[in-house]
This record gives sequence, structure tokens and C-alpha cells, in this order.
Amino acid sequence: MIVWGGWGDETGDNAYADGAAFDPVANKWRVIAESPLPRSWYHLATWTGSEMLVFSGFSAAAYDPVGDVWRTLAAPPFPLRRQGFLDPISGVWAQDTYVAWDSFDDRVVAYSPATDEWTEMPPVEIDVTRGVLRFTGESIFAFGTDVNTRRPILQGAELKGTSWIPTPSVQFWTSENAHGARPNLVAWAGDRFVAWSDGGRGSEAFMYTPGDDAWTPTGPNTVFGCEYSSSPTEMDTRVFVPSCGGQSIYDSQTDQWTRLNIDGLGEGRDTVWTGKEILVWGDTCCFGAGGEPFDVSAWRYRP
Repeated sequence: MIVWGGWGDETGDNAYADGAAFDPVANKWRVIAESPLPRSWYHLATWTGSEMLVFSGFSAAAYDPVGDVWRTLAAPPFPLRRQGFLDPISGVWAQDTYVAWDSFDDRVVAYSPATDEWTEMPPVEIDVTRGVLRFTGESIFAFGTDVNTRRPILQGAELKGTSWIPTPSVQFWTSENAHGARPNLVAWAGDRFVAWSDGGRGSEAFMYTPGDDAWTPTGPNTVFGCEYSSSPTEMDTRVFVPSCGGQSIYDSQTDQWTRLNIDGLGEGRDTVWTGKEILVWGDTCCFGAGGEPFDVSAWRYRP
């Protein structure tokens, strides 16, 4: 697991450009080589199978953990830098290409590490202001909402060839639950997408199999309510969902949610699935803490 950059407290005045790598077999950390990137937070990163690609504004670089070396990449055509939990910028690694989407301006670009080139792609053309990209292993999907509405509805599209084809939308809020959809709360669970609101336990959760005509309800949701929910981690046919008061796992094979309650994990976390366990790194967060340093720690959890 590789971590890089970030900031040390809620003010954002002390950003970093250093990083570290964790070896789960040796159970050890090491500091990684100095990067050519500027100090950064809310940047985008992805793992290609051999390198970590990092994109921050118009800066981009790749890190090789075997050789402990960085290389500078071609600058993206528009700045790739997120803005927090309401991210208009999202990216996904799809086989041999990194695809990024600015959902606010509806611009899509693709980067090839083999040629070090960026290519403009067709816009998604769904009426959203915030969105994410997800990859099923075969197709790229875009999901988004218009956060300017009081009760946003989750919309989607699938990339087929050079065109985006709209997929069914889903409405989360009801008379009992005022929470609308957030696009980052969508994950691929082996053979279907699962999506949930941040309304807390018992609020709506839905699943969608590509090609179906509609989203359908999942089993009873155990996800904790949270104002700023972290993104989920896909674990083959399961999904790990961190939240403010605890964690949950959705299993697509049984269509069941399981509540975990792992003490101390907090909400401001990044998680990685190794194929055997979840590696967790980050702060216990934070909101209203001002200049107080974040309490950063690391965990490993085997479901």
C-alpha cells in the first residue's frame, strides 16, 4: 500500500509531497523516494498493476515501488484535482488506460502510460454536477447527481464504443428518509452495482445489474449515517463501506449487509483491498478541529 501527499490539519496550510509504502508480508513501512510533484492534497491516484499514477492539477507522475523511482508524465488537458467529498473530478483505471471525468464541465479524457498521451473522449451528457467513474472489468460506467437540487437522484451512463448510453436512474429519498443520492456511494460487487444513501441504517440501498431496466432494493441496509461518507472499497463480490460510526460489508452473493463496528477506524480513511485483507490508512478526523494535527494511524482487517 502506497500513500502520498495530503495535509496535516484542517486548515490545509501544511500540505505534503512525501510518501511511504507498506509491505503487508513483512509488516513494515518504508519512506519512498522524493517525487517531482508539488505539495498536494485531494489529488487523484490509481494503481496500474506496476505503478502508482498521481495527478494533481496539471502535474502528473508515476511511481515504481520496485525500483523506488518516479517519472514525470505528460500534463493532463485540464486540471485533475478534487474538491473534497463533493468531487466534480473522478478517475478510474480500466485495463491499460486511466479515464478521468470532470462532471461539472462534462469533460472526459483518457491517459495511456504506454504512449504518455492524453486523448479527449465524448462527454457523458447526463445532467449532473458531481460524479464518479466505475469499472466492472469490462465496461466503464459514470454515475452522478445534481447536488444543487434538494433531493438529488442518481443517474448513470455506460461507455459503449465511443458513446455513453444512459442507464436507469434511482431515487433514494422517501417520506421517511430525506437523504438523496451521492455518486461516491456506488460500488461494483462482482456482478452488480450497489448504491446507498448516507441516511443511516435502514435507509434505502439499491442494486443494479448492467443491462437491467431498473435498480432494485437490496437486503436491509446496515450502513451508519454520516455527513461526509468515505468512498467504499470493492472486494471482488463484496464491498467494504467505512462510515462515521462504524463500518459495513455488502455481500452480493447473499444480498446481505453486515455491520462491523471496528473501534477507532473513524471516517477520514483510505482503504485498499489486497485480495486477502483490507489495509486502512488515514486520520480519525477532524471537522471543526482547525489547526489541531490529524491523528493518523494504520490498520489491517481480514473479513
